[in-house]
Amino acid sequence: MKLSDRTFECGCGNIVDRDYQASINLKKYGENVLESVF
Repeated sequence: MKLSDRTFECGCGNIVDRDYQASINLKKYGENVLESVF
């Protein structure tokens, strides 16, 4: 995937904006870190 590609389409046909997906991944990562600390 090139940096200039703004959307991703998987084999099932789901199309996701790259920046939106990155924000979801960061939120999940942060939640996992907090769960492991507290």
